[in-house]
Amino acid sequence: ANRHLQEEFDPEVEHLSVLNEEFERALNDTNSVKDRLRERSDTVQGEINDRFKALKARLEQRRDELINQTKEICRLKTEALDRHLGMLKDKNNTIKESLDFIRTFRHNAIPAELFLVKKQIEE
Repeated sequence: ANRHLQEEFDPEVEHLSVLNEEFERALNDTNSVKDRLRERSDTVQGEINDRFKALKARLEQRRDELINQTKEICRLKTEALDRHLGMLKDKNNTIKESLDFIRTFRHNAIPAELFLVKKQIEE
């Protein structure tokens, strides 16, 4: 009788065993998906970091190129301005020398000499 009573539960036990196997398979599959997801995430993060490192290196290289170009342009323009300053200083020295000469001449000249120079300048 006891055996007969136990056999009546066999279909439910079988059904629960099948459900248990399916849930364990689902749990294993889900854990496997989680593991693959973490692995893929790590891979993608590594790829992102690698790409950013490459981009950063390229940006730093471009920055250095632009800085060097800027320095070269500044050097060339400074040289041109120095040449221009040299010419301006030369002209200014000539003007100062002329001014000193005229002041000295005006101070030391007699009126006839001043009149003669003034006429020459006006012609």
